[in-house]
Amino acid sequence: MSRTLVFSLKVIPLLLTTILLFSLISVHPAQAEGEVANIEDAVVKSQLNLNWSSLDELNSGVSHSIAYGGGIYMMPAAGGYVKTSKDGVTWKTIYTGNPVDFSLIIHGKSEFMGFREEADIVTVWTSTDGLSWEKLNNSIHIRFLKDAVWNGKRYIAVGGTTYEGKIFSSEDGLTWTERKTGISTNFTAVAWGNNTFVAQGYEGGVVAVSKDGITWKKVKTNQPNYEQVWDMTYGGGAFVAVGDATIMTSKDGLKWIYVSSKAFWSKVYWAKDRFYIFGFEYVNKANHVLKEVNWTSKDGKSWSDAGFATSPKQNLFCTIHNGKQYITITDAGIQTSADGRKWKLTKRYPFVLPSNVYEAAVSKDRLVLVGGYRSQLNFLSVSSQGSAKMNTAGKWQSSYVDQAYPLRGVVWSGKDFFAVGDNGKMMSSVDGVKWKDIKSPTTQSLTSVLYANNTYYVAGEAGTILSSKDRKTWRTLNTNVKKKINAMASNGTTLVAVGEKGLLLVSEDGLKWNEIPARFPGHNFDVVWGDGKFVVTTASYYGNAQSAVILTSEDGKKWVRTEFRDELYARGMNTGFFGISYVGNLFIAVGSEGSIFLSDDAEKWTKQDVLTVDDWYDAVEFKGKVYVFGNTGKIVTADLNSLKRSH
Repeated sequence: MSRTLVFSLKVIPLLLTTILLFSLISVHPAQAEGEVANIEDAVVKSQLNLNWSSLDELNSGVSHSIAYGGGIYMMPAAGGYVKTSKDGVTWKTIYTGNPVDFSLIIHGKSEFMGFREEADIVTVWTSTDGLSWEKLNNSIHIRFLKDAVWNGKRYIAVGGTTYEGKIFSSEDGLTWTERKTGISTNFTAVAWGNNTFVAQGYEGGVVAVSKDGITWKKVKTNQPNYEQVWDMTYGGGAFVAVGDATIMTSKDGLKWIYVSSKAFWSKVYWAKDRFYIFGFEYVNKANHVLKEVNWTSKDGKSWSDAGFATSPKQNLFCTIHNGKQYITITDAGIQTSADGRKWKLTKRYPFVLPSNVYEAAVSKDRLVLVGGYRSQLNFLSVSSQGSAKMNTAGKWQSSYVDQAYPLRGVVWSGKDFFAVGDNGKMMSSVDGVKWKDIKSPTTQSLTSVLYANNTYYVAGEAGTILSSKDRKTWRTLNTNVKKKINAMASNGTTLVAVGEKGLLLVSEDGLKWNEIPARFPGHNFDVVWGDGKFVVTTASYYGNAQSAVILTSEDGKKWVRTEFRDELYARGMNTGFFGISYVGNLFIAVGSEGSIFLSDDAEKWTKQDVLTVDDWYDAVEFKGKVYVFGNTGKIVTADLNSLKRSH
């Protein structure tokens, strides 16, 4: 976060771990350590509200689902958006009014039909243009809806869990009836062709086949390897299914031809007169080094390279034909082809938001965001680094580095941006887009960076804190702890560091650090200095089964604990408020399930409108506006002059 005196950074968990629901504990383990303000003390007496809106033009994350009808193409996009286009090249982003993403959109009888997964059911929505959506009264009682199709008479929706496949049918989209198949594995796709429905089984070499969508027959595909099958479509008189080392084709869904392949295929599309399949092969399996593989075929039997443009590196979403040309939508832009074999990138997006935006910093003329993605298995080959900048005119620019670990923290030094990240990564940039490496003295992952009193401080795993005056010579500071440090802040004289398992560290000189007894047993995610106090945000579990815990201290040694209702649905050791900022005389706490709370004293908090169900990681102020970001695929903003107080 950028501040007048300090910058405080933190680590964001990449995965939600064990969720603790309804853990009602009456005695707080930390109550004996310092003062506690109860929940009633934090009841809002003065409401604080900002007028929030999304930067819709930045929303580029889309799914692999695409539908066409009424002269309109439509795709679900992250953050409760859809994208619409009349030609497949120029797209408009529309917020649907609901922060829950559509997992799938199809075109039905006379309108588009969107499906949203909400807990153990799927809600069904309809729209003619993507602007106005109507929620239908009845839901589908299914978990993990994977695909749906309309054959002109009946809708079929498929999905389920690994050991329980589900098929539902409906004539009107209002009433859905489950149909028996005799197949235990879940279904990953469904298609209609040659007067036949075919539902693709996830594993076991099986499909379900039906003429009417009501009575289904289990069919063995004779798939020799029984690998997982991820997608299927129909075109040119044939069904084509793809999966791990698997390509299969069939005219009727009953007799299947297996095509040998060593690639791992995930998606298949039919465009005009040919199939396209997207996948990858291992170059070095031990180190998880991959290369993308994309094939095309006229008949589903004979395949060759699809010929997509590869520079810059792109992730492919889907391929269509708009009646004039072939079009492939990617995360970098739009590729087009006259013959479906020779492709060029004809439209490049000026801005791509990193999949995770962890931190931001500001200079006098630009806002800079850093982030990226790290493989769950720590494979460098599928990890990435991303950054983006906005100038005072509101123009955005971004950069992306493949096979690189993400940046987790960034500050403005007065001359350049200094960022840190995984595996000891240190980098600098003048403009916030082009970065160069700085030699690092550590291989520990760094999660926080602070610039205070003309000194750089970086912190991270295993209690690591390093300091430097010039970023060339670094001093290892003794913290006597092995816990991960998530964030640091300074008030000009005192420094505070917070981290996992209630970690609180304080230093008066930046050299000697003392651990303060934990005031909260869960993780401390972030810390900021503002209004004469340090404020710490925490995880949403242990003793706070229905509330958030905020810690405050004037000196970093004696802490007061305040609780307030946060209305979170899921609670766990890695949920809660991940970021805390102090801007415009307001504390802004952001975190799980799109939560944004405001306070002018860090005691009484007001919840803001929820614009996403994903997680916000931090908030930053630039030129009188607040920008909030995270893993949501979008940025929301509010003008500080829009603040309204009510009693």
